[in-house]
Amino acid sequence: MKKIFTILLIVFCLSSIGYAQSLSAFGEGNTVNFAVSPNPASNSFTLLYDYDRDSYVEIYNVLGVVVARVKPETEFDALVDCSNWQNGYYICKLINKQKVQRTLKLVIAR
Repeated sequence: MKKIFTILLIVFCLSSIGYAQSLSAFGEGNTVNFAVSPNPASNSFTLLYDYDRDSYVEIYNVLGVVVARVKPETEFDALVDCSNWQNGYYICKLINKQKVQRTLKLVIAR
């Protein structure tokens, strides 16, 4: 129970960070940009990020289980099918060179 509470607290704390990052513009100097659109999503969403092609995104549910690992389909984005995921909060982590570069909150709502 303590682990679930800790994860929910992290999700709550990251929510404001996620919305601020998702509004940043692409191509501003050395800033790593990372966004999810639409958010909340229902059946699919697009991950947008300005990083090299070796990077990937891991998506976790509130229990800390990886539900998807996504590599970019094009230079800056990847389409993710979430039609069989449960409604709720998810954490998207942009990873490059074995380090988490950015983290966003994703909401699945139908």
